Amino acid sequence: MAVNQDEKMRPLFGDTSSRVTNRLEKAERLAGFPFKVPSYLPSGVTYVNSNILNSNESESSENTVMHLFRSENISLTIIGSTVERTEESFKVMSDDSSVDSTLSKEQISVKGKSVKVNTRTATFENGTVYKDVVYHWSDEGLYYYIQGVAPLENKEIVKIVESFQAPNAELRKTYVNHDFLNSDILDLEDLEYFSGMIGFAPAFPLELPRGYKATEAYVNKKLNFSYPENEEDKHKRTIHITFENPEKPNTIVLVAQIKDKSIVENMRKTKKVPFERIDGAKFEVPVTSLNISGQEVFRTAPYKIDDTLSSQKEKDNYTYFWLKEDVCYKVTFKEVEAEVQQQLVAALVKEKAIDLKK
Repeated sequence: MAVNQDEKMRPLFGDTSSRVTNRLEKAERLAGFPFKVPSYLPSGVTYVNSNILNSNESESSENTVMHLFRSENISLTIIGSTVERTEESFKVMSDDSSVDSTLSKEQISVKGKSVKVNTRTATFENGTVYKDVVYHWSDEGLYYYIQGVAPLENKEIVKIVESFQAPNAELRKTYVNHDFLNSDILDLEDLEYFSGMIGFAPAFPLELPRGYKATEAYVNKKLNFSYPENEEDKHKRTIHITFENPEKPNTIVLVAQIKDKSIVENMRKTKKVPFERIDGAKFEVPVTSLNISGQEVFRTAPYKIDDTLSSQKEKDNYTYFWLKEDVCYKVTFKEVEAEVQQQLVAALVKEKAIDLKK
């Protein structure tokens, strides 16, 4: 029996006050209210992601959708909210009393809409000048804001405001970022969507033995799995799940999966696994072959995340790899006891790929 849409949208993890998605269609479903987006964007400006914020701290419950857009020189944020921002929120806030801050206001008319333009300027003691412009207006009970770095000319903003409309099929195709790193997997609908992107149905447990529970899941690129040996490798997608134990707050279990046979095949030959440091350099860690629950597993020697660049105070990591069919599994333990590590690996080895049709 197929899972209905409500079940697919049920959050897999606790906190739902802030959720990030790589596509407009998902943002519409998460927002809980209908909103408009621009069909016109300046040349070179493309969609990055949407952030859905829910807050009950204001007098009336505040629901906000923030869409981020970028080009080589522009970072643009377009916001739709159920609650109007206060005048105070437009001022430049700083703990430095020497900052000279000003807020100038004007108003323009766009297709009969009254659009307020607030220009915020702050001059710091060292001569640095911070300046940005916020355009805001109301439409059908919602409040919209456009703000950005390297502000656009008024005529460009006018074109954007004029183009605001309810999302349609064409806009939903435009507002998708297939290259967005750290795309959150919020629910079963996301898991189904990203399984298509990574090319396989992953194992997806929400609990592990010894009190470990999944706290987040996301999709990334191979650079956070092992060293990408070539350009094609860099673009391979991986899926990651983080597990934590509330009784042991310093311990973390990181489970990752990728469709790639070569990682384990190379370990068998070289007895090493390559990782990438924060500066992009490659470093290799020795591995030892184990048999855990009938599965060939490779365990690294203890290592630090950035090799010699890491602080000596930083705790060592231990990582285990194994191959099932054409999917490589990777489990990294942070401050987890050695005997518990192997118990958790034994449990994960037995995990089957999730059946998304159920």
